[in-house]
Amino acid sequence: METLGWTISGVAGPAIAGLLIPSVGAATVLALDAASYLVFALALAKLPPMPIERDSAAATGAGYAAAFRLVARVPALLVTTLMFMAFNVGQGLSFVWLPVLVREVLHAGAETYGFLLGAIAAGEVVGSVLAGSVRTGLSTGVRIAVAQGLSGLALGVAVVTASGADVGVALFAFGVFSAPLTIWAQSLRMRVIPPPLRGRTFALLRTLMQGAAPLGGGLGGAILPIIGIPLTIVASAAIIALPGAAGLLSRGLREADSRSNPAA
Repeated sequence: METLGWTISGVAGPAIAGLLIPSVGAATVLALDAASYLVFALALAKLPPMPIERDSAAATGAGYAAAFRLVARVPALLVTTLMFMAFNVGQGLSFVWLPVLVREVLHAGAETYGFLLGAIAAGEVVGSVLAGSVRTGLSTGVRIAVAQGLSGLALGVAVVTASGADVGVALFAFGVFSAPLTIWAQSLRMRVIPPPLRGRTFALLRTLMQGAAPLGGGLGGAILPIIGIPLTIVASAAIIALPGAAGLLSRGLREADSRSNPAA
């Protein structure tokens, strides 16, 4: 549900922005974007208070040290975290090369850029639905590794075309393959992380993974003027795909479904 809510809203937002920028200007669209956060904050403020269970890890003083030890000890947690950090670095590169591709290769503007972002989000909606409805017979760990590898390959298709429609199809496929990653990984983590450590461990994992995206953006900004758009796209795709392929070599990830005990 979290992924579906995130991805469905991502379909409309970029398309609306792409249509509005030429008519009202980027600054006005940015102001509208900021106002939408205010509406969200007001909606949250109207919610009734909810009972919150005390974090037993914090109560016992376990803190983040216990979460670090758990992640280092459980192969499924460690491998997926490293894989997703690499994914976010590669995606961070795409945040740099995609608008440059739109301007310099496709010779288009905000409308096309918004369309391409919407294509990713539309693919994510499809991928999220399929993740919960299609049975493949593969273990969760294998599905995660294969999906990340296919995500990188789909992103790399953008390097061989100069057509906006073809790039849109490639990005749609990227969204289809990448959306299930979070759904499957969250399910896997819930099975292997003991309840007293879930709050701290999820916070740690999210911090490590989300912190990788700005690194990718900085790397993309540094290398794109030097190696050009095609090689930057290839680098972005490889950084995503290769860790997925490497994940298949991890026995702990492949067999994570059979390990309900995190110490196993």
